[in-house]
Amino acid sequence: MHCRVAVLSALAFVLATSVCPAETLRILVGQDASAIEQYAARELRDYLEQLTDQAVTAGDGAGTRLVLGTPLSNPRLADFAPALPDTLAPQEIIVRSGVVEGAPAVAVVGGSPKAVLWAAYALLERLGVVFEFSGEIIPARQASVALDGIDIRRSPSIEERGLRLHLNFPMDQSAYSLPDFLQWVDRMARMKYNYVMLHMYSAHPWFYFKYKDAETRTGTFFVGSHMFGGRYDLPPDMVARDKIANTSQFFPPEFEGMSQGVDLYRRTEERMRAVIDHCHARGIKVAMSFEPLSPPGDIRAHLGEWDEEAGGRDALMRDLTVQRLLACMDAYPNADEFQLISVEGSNDAPAGLDLKTDLKRLCSKYRIPFDFDVEDEAQFAGAKEAGVNLSPYNAPGTAAALDRGLYRPVVSALRFVDLALEVFADERVSRRMAAEGKQPDVGIYLPHGRAIGLCTPALRVMIAGVCS
Repeated sequence: MHCRVAVLSALAFVLATSVCPAETLRILVGQDASAIEQYAARELRDYLEQLTDQAVTAGDGAGTRLVLGTPLSNPRLADFAPALPDTLAPQEIIVRSGVVEGAPAVAVVGGSPKAVLWAAYALLERLGVVFEFSGEIIPARQASVALDGIDIRRSPSIEERGLRLHLNFPMDQSAYSLPDFLQWVDRMARMKYNYVMLHMYSAHPWFYFKYKDAETRTGTFFVGSHMFGGRYDLPPDMVARDKIANTSQFFPPEFEGMSQGVDLYRRTEERMRAVIDHCHARGIKVAMSFEPLSPPGDIRAHLGEWDEEAGGRDALMRDLTVQRLLACMDAYPNADEFQLISVEGSNDAPAGLDLKTDLKRLCSKYRIPFDFDVEDEAQFAGAKEAGVNLSPYNAPGTAAALDRGLYRPVVSALRFVDLALEVFADERVSRRMAAEGKQPDVGIYLPHGRAIGLCTPALRVMIAGVCS
């Protein structure tokens, strides 16, 4: 994107950029600054007021100027010396001491509005602030802050930096009040995270779903129907009981006392939409995730009734997943990405399934080599197009590994990806996702290193040209 006069000029520059301790700190944003840039200015002001005795304000006047924005949103950055680049990468930041309009200044610049927010936090970190999920560590207040000699220019190595939240435990965000959850999002942004995935287990009331004559009505927020009945009561003598806002049990405090039912689902959806909106206001992308092969109990109870009408369990699960995905999109139209993920362990191939035969079927469908016959070029076509050097699954070494108990996890994982790709290719889903600008995502929960190794080349073939 990318000598006596010289000595005297340099000396003049050094003198001009030295900051007088008594000077006011003036935060300047562009007239058309975005909401997130305005928030960055407020954050910068709030923290500076905790760090220094200097007055911190907005607008023109005498003092040191903190010129905040993108090269497009704040015209004053064009006059900053030393000169700033005309363009930056979307996630690139610059924090630099210098001069603007003859006054000492610090440029707080990002290649996009959310990068401006990260640049503000980078400046605060330079001044000694430490951002953590549990809160912030703020240095002792001083008469003035040192703003000379700052020259930071960074681009992150990882484009999406975030967390996957499994919302099913009383110690996680499932039991937060909404203000606490939003504060947690703020802390994510201060640590420069820009991605969060909200994983919604099927036994919990994250989004309402109706299929044929069945609908989701039961479900509580926490794992443990086999342990605690999904309920976690608060004993009066527990440690730190006075720090917990709930009356009698762990629960989102706003919903405590509500019984299971459709209204709880709707209130939950409303709450999570507010979380998603808040994430966007902090420059954080949001993905929603659920397990298609583990439908809610209210739905699962009827699968046997619907098999024949659907043409078998596989066909039923495809249609059921399409409908659940559309319901999830209805509940969370403000989410950016939707993930379908396999059940934990990816070990759920149907009982009685001939695993080797089904693996051969999948290999044939995606042109993945199965039989150890190098003369059969057709079976390698899909792998060659994907640029994958894939040993046939029936080759002696690979077949022996599969025979040692890995057929089930490998076939289960590949079967799931096949299901997910068919769901995302379904016209009801693909047309809507394209129209709404949503991103599809496929996840595999496979905690077995050797099985992952056996799946990975095939997965690259399966998703080539489908998911990016």
